[in-house]
Amino acid sequence: LYAADDEPKGNPEHAAMFKKLDADADGKLTKDEVPDEQRRLFERLIDTQDKNKDGKLDAAEFSAGLSEGRPRGE
Repeated sequence: LYAADDEPKGNPEHAAMFKKLDADADGKLTKDEVPDEQRRLFERLIDTQDKNKDGKLDAAEFSAGLSEGRPRGE
């Protein structure tokens, strides 16, 4: 389970997806926990949202990245 401060503040779908992907339930997503078909998304989120540069995403970083959406006009 997550402490109240660790849960994404926004979208409950993001929280559910994060919990599903967080295989070891440590509150961080790593490259090894993400399926191959979602690896590009994970790497984009690491590039844009990994604020502490630890190579992992916490629930807030994950949700913030999904909330931003894709760049337009590409």
